[in-house]
Amino acid sequence: MGRAKRVLLGLLVLLVAGYLGMDLVVSLPPFIFYENIVLAVTYAVFAAMIVRGRNVYPWLALVAGFNAGRVSRSVVTSLGEPGRLALQHTPLLIMLLLVGTLAAYLSYRQEHGQG
Repeated sequence: MGRAKRVLLGLLVLLVAGYLGMDLVVSLPPFIFYENIVLAVTYAVFAAMIVRGRNVYPWLALVAGFNAGRVSRSVVTSLGEPGRLALQHTPLLIMLLLVGTLAAYLSYRQEHGQG
């Protein structure tokens, strides 16, 4: 297993733990609570499929990009100002961007016979 794939799997484990842990630590509105559970399960399924050798990288890049877009609204408002929860969401946004970038990279390598 290559280094990029191991890093991606590590990031996915951190995302799953973070989404589930946040639900346990902070009292969240019901929609966000359930959204976090769905995202944790989704990223866990992606990790399991990657371990089994499935080429799910394009789908993972798509989901991580969508998720990063949702989180970015907490970091920067539509007026271009820092959001109320910007500091708390910035590490998550960076992690999602890394997951999306690594997934796109591994997808490219897979398509060109290098992965």
